[in-house]
Amino acid sequence: MFKKKTVSILCSIVILTTLVFSVPKVDAANPAASTIFKGLWYVIQALDNKYYSVPKSVTTTQYAVTTTPGSVAFNEGKNGGIAQIDFNVTSTGHSVNLYASTSPTGLVTLRKINLSVSKGSSLLASKSAHHTQYLFYRPNSTGNHYARFTTTEKRTWTPYVSYRFDAGGLPVGGSSIVANAVPVTVSDEDLINAPSGTYLKPSEEHMNIVPEKPTKSLNLSELNMQFFDETLEMPVLKMKDYETGDTVLFSDTLSKVEYESETDQSNLYFISNEEPIQFKGDLTNSYFKGDKINLSFKVVSLDEEFGLNTVDYLKNYLDSDLVPHIEEYIVD
Repeated sequence: MFKKKTVSILCSIVILTTLVFSVPKVDAANPAASTIFKGLWYVIQALDNKYYSVPKSVTTTQYAVTTTPGSVAFNEGKNGGIAQIDFNVTSTGHSVNLYASTSPTGLVTLRKINLSVSKGSSLLASKSAHHTQYLFYRPNSTGNHYARFTTTEKRTWTPYVSYRFDAGGLPVGGSSIVANAVPVTVSDEDLINAPSGTYLKPSEEHMNIVPEKPTKSLNLSELNMQFFDETLEMPVLKMKDYETGDTVLFSDTLSKVEYESETDQSNLYFISNEEPIQFKGDLTNSYFKGDKINLSFKVVSLDEEFGLNTVDYLKNYLDSDLVPHIEEYIVD
């Protein structure tokens, strides 16, 4: 089951981490961490298209090795939009997962990063992933591979590569939805494979909460807290007080509106939360600081067996990568 460590959910843009790992007993099924991850992480420099090295942190368990460089501020300062680590596949019976975390206060924010696994010039697996999703790869050959995390936007992400000593495809170490967290140990039963991706399973306590539907609208901070699992001390995709089919009324006051011309989307920031929500198009001439925004979301299912759910705003994005228009959710 889930073995919890103390974690911080505060987002940081510090790039450096120290090299810390304990080496498990080396055998054919469970090689040493240094056999899998031999080198450093690399981050491409913005101006000259060259890489500079970043120290890695490595966590080992009986079943896996997980590495991260800590938080990387992509496309800021000298940083470009690519982070990479080389890894050595020692058996085709092993498996690899890539995932990246960003701000835990923005679970419903529409942000994705491109994840990929390559060998030489061959692209073997790729996925555009929300920070609650994983890219799974089961190798068909041994030898040197590399993982890349790529984004064109200015944003801090914490990349993880988890190498499992079996073909189960379930990562051990690191949460995909807690930014800059100390990696935690996860067993196979702690993750759920749903049609839209692989997600962390909520605790029994969270799953058994008796819904108490709020009688008032939620602000953005309250909406995010609907997904916070008090037992695991991290967000999960299961609302506390709403069930599939319910309506969530949202109301919050704008603190600013920003337009991203390269993606043709607007970021709406609210006074209750530091992370924005996004809508298609330029809304800078339609909504202003101090405006009260009222939205209506439907709660929709992510899987049949475990009851994972989220608001349709996020589910539609997970399924299509398309940022919705505000008219789909705005109410008077």
